[in-house]
Amino acid sequence: MGAVFWGKRGPFEDAAFRDQLRCGFHSDLEALRNPIPFLIPSRLRSARNLDRQRLDNAAREETYGAEDEKPTLFMRLATLYEVHGVSPRGYTDCHIVAIVGLLSNVINIMAWAMSHILADEELMKSLRTQLGAVAVEEALTKNSEVNLRLDLDKIRDSCPLLLATWYELLRTYGDSPVARYVHQDSAFDARYQVKKGSIIMTPLHLHNFDEGIWGPEAEAFDPSRFLFKHNGRMDPALVKHLEVFGLPGMHQCPGRYLAMNLFLESVTKALLSFE
Repeated sequence: MGAVFWGKRGPFEDAAFRDQLRCGFHSDLEALRNPIPFLIPSRLRSARNLDRQRLDNAAREETYGAEDEKPTLFMRLATLYEVHGVSPRGYTDCHIVAIVGLLSNVINIMAWAMSHILADEELMKSLRTQLGAVAVEEALTKNSEVNLRLDLDKIRDSCPLLLATWYELLRTYGDSPVARYVHQDSAFDARYQVKKGSIIMTPLHLHNFDEGIWGPEAEAFDPSRFLFKHNGRMDPALVKHLEVFGLPGMHQCPGRYLAMNLFLESVTKALLSFE
């Protein structure tokens, strides 16, 4: 995943950077959110400082991938930050938000994906059938292995069951709350008074299990709920009820498309490469 962020040459090449990233931002993220600094374990502070230093150096030196590569994610983000007036000193904070968001969401969903797929023989067989029809095998490599060439556009169009599995995983396990700052005194539904300066936490998980939307089997893991029964295609109207990656509209995380593509590619390669 580091190559997606930074290209083949960058901080993610450093084993120490990756280890500290796992230690400081993935395995114990909740502890880092402690508002009282001296209560944060010293090993986490050390890991965070090391990673910030490496990211600061890369931003200062503008090492966002080799020139012979396609623009990397962070190269595009750096351009976006510059357009919006973010100085290079602020790039590290923005990069860390992207790293934490993608690592925590994608790794979490990937783990549950393989758990559900491997436990459901019928689901795994159906996924392999759909994916096998669009994946293209390339010439043998030096190690006599067959490479799979994947067209994500074709997978999204021709493998609705995999896309439905992605959405069902998000519905079931994508339960991160969304925080919103209240800029002025407000009233909701003529009953709830919210004062300026308050922070509202939106429990998206409850909405994604609302039986009024998802039916009496809302607690069950069932990717087929996102598919029309008569043709097996995606039901876009039901997808619109899904609340993940933030609230619907302009405030949704733009990284959701990258997260979905990483999921589609990783699951496809895993299912078609191993028996």
